[in-house]
Parts: sequence; structure tokens; C-alpha cells
Amino acid sequence: MNEVTPINTGKPLIRSLMDLGSFDLPLGNGVPKHFTDKRFTPGEWVMIKGKNLGVQQITIDGRDIPVRKYFDSNPLFRIPTGLSPMKTHTLVVSNEYDKTSTQFDTHHYLVATDTDGKVTHLINTDRDEKGGINEEWVELDSDAKRPMFNLMSNDSAFLFHMDVLKRSDVRLQDGAVTYPVEIHTYHMGAPNEPAKVASFKVLVASTPIDAILSKNNILLLLGKQSVTLVDVSDPVHLKFISHTPLPENENTKTTYVDAAFLDGDRKIALLETYSNQVVLLDASNPQQLKALDTLSLLPEKSIPLSIDLEVDPNDDTQFWVLEGANFRLMGTQLSAMYKKYIKKERVEENKQVVYQLQPLSVNTNKGTSKNSPTLI
Repeated sequence: MNEVTPINTGKPLIRSLMDLGSFDLPLGNGVPKHFTDKRFTPGEWVMIKGKNLGVQQITIDGRDIPVRKYFDSNPLFRIPTGLSPMKTHTLVVSNEYDKTSTQFDTHHYLVATDTDGKVTHLINTDRDEKGGINEEWVELDSDAKRPMFNLMSNDSAFLFHMDVLKRSDVRLQDGAVTYPVEIHTYHMGAPNEPAKVASFKVLVASTPIDAILSKNNILLLLGKQSVTLVDVSDPVHLKFISHTPLPENENTKTTYVDAAFLDGDRKIALLETYSNQVVLLDASNPQQLKALDTLSLLPEKSIPLSIDLEVDPNDDTQFWVLEGANFRLMGTQLSAMYKKYIKKERVEENKQVVYQLQPLSVNTNKGTSKNSPTLI
């Protein structure tokens, strides 16, 4: 295995493609043929076997893909994310003499967890089946109290499946009760079906609510009143980074319901539902998160209306907050309906539901946004 581009002496020739799994391929080593099963999954290494293939990039469906390494003059590349499971892909190799092509299909999974049944399903895609779904699913059984969250690595090579275990007797330095969360890493490019390759246990200082992954491979576990960060850049050897308690409301309970990485992962936005506030953290040093700003979204309301955060896929300094009726309003809504329809009373303004998608932005220059409220 090396990084030296071979010299071409004629037209390129592709004889076959060989999948090699998703683990890193150290220079000087051979290729791990035991992962080969002719199922090409996103994030997996593939070797193009043939002749005169000394190129530094190839194209798949017209998209440029870099060639990273070579073995016996054969180029290696990683299958990118974003390929459709419903079509056959065209791979083109061009050298200074000519170009050639071959076709291949990719194998994808949909991941879904049944929290009551305590099982996670890996649902096979199949473009030849009705609806594109194969009826044969892979099941990941769990003995945990609550199998909860699933995240794919940024290159889709690994699945991080998270089980919430029973509440622990272990307390953190600030006295917070902890919930152990076990993070299981599955190798999606393993032969025949995904295989578990690692497990890592971390303590979360409040009831786990959500999990998200940054572009820089930091996994954030959001608790009702806490944030826990884990480094997953090496999917087999995860590392704890930090635990941060979050600001709590004075006159009502506190539940953070969503989180998002912003501004190149330098900031974290957190949505608190009972106060309808966005809290912004400085994440430039993940080992020590710091509060930057707080924005009240609905200061005139006394009911929990904040539901979800969504980052603009084209600009990660912009995001939206979804606000409206949700399950936390059940008691409030029943009371309001009773007053309105039975007692014929007017519902107070601060308890009337609003439905809106509110645009927000983080402003690195501490200026003012013309289009939306701004967090510094």
C-alpha cells in the first residue's frame, strides 16, 4: 500500500472492483480481502483492479472522487455518501491515453429503533424490490432498558447505536444523577451484514433526550439539563470529552429538547421548551463549553411551544426553530378547551398556541442581521 501514482503506458483497463471494508488502510500493508463480499456500501474502500490505472481521481455518476492510495498499481477510493440506492452507478477512469468505465450497485440501510420492542432494525434497500425495500432485515437486539438513538458517521462507514441503561447511583461532582449510555459501533462494510466492533459507556447527567454528530466527529448527547461530548473520530476507540450542566429556569421546569452545531462546529445552539429560549454555547474548546448568549423566542407566552431546531444545509450560521402545539401542552390544551367550549371563557393570551417557523442566525461579527433575530 502506497501513495505513489503509478506510471501509465497505455489505455486504462478495468477488470473488476473489490470492496475492502471501511477501516483505515495503513501504508505499507496489504489489502484486507476478508471484508470482500461484493456489496459496496457508502464509506467502504474499493480497489479498482486492472491496468494503466495511474490516476489521482475518478468519477462516479459525473462526480469527482479522489484516489487516496494504490496497491499493486491499482487505485483505491472510498465510496462517497449521497449515491442513490435506486440506480446503477457509472465509474469512469481517465488517463492521458483514454478513458474507460464500469458499473456497480451500492448497498444501503435504513436504521429504525423500536424502543418498546427493544430492537433496532437495519432495513436493506433493494432497487429491484417494490418500494425499494428488501423484506429481509437485520435485527440488533438489545437488553438495555431503552435502545434509543442512532447516528451514522459522517462518511456512513459506521453506525453509532446508543442504549440508555438504568439510572445509575453514580453522581457527578455537581451532585447530578447520571444515566449510563452505551454507544455501540457497527462496521457497515463488514462482510454479509454490519458487525459490532466496539462499545463505549458514558454517563449523562440528566435524562437523555437526543444525540447529534458534528462535522468534526464530536458526538453530542443532550440531556434534559446537560450536554455530554464524545470524540468519535476513531469509531473503534471513542473518547469522553466533557460534561456541561445547562442553565435552568427559575420558575418552571427545564427541558432542552434539541441541539445543533453551528458556525463550523464552533458554536452549539440548544432549544429549551418551557421558557421558549435558544441558548448559544461557545464550542471552540470542546473540553470547556461556555455560555455565549440567550434569546427568548416567545417572551409573551407562558406555555412550552418550542419543538425543534434545523440548520440551513447551505449556511451553518443560519437555522430555524419550529414552534407550535406539542405533547407537553396536553394538560394546558385540555384546560383551554374546557374554558373555551364548556365555560365559554376566553383563553389568556399567554396560553394561546402559535404556529411558526422562526429564522435565526449566529453572527460572528457581532453585527445585526437584517432578516432574522441574531445570536452573538
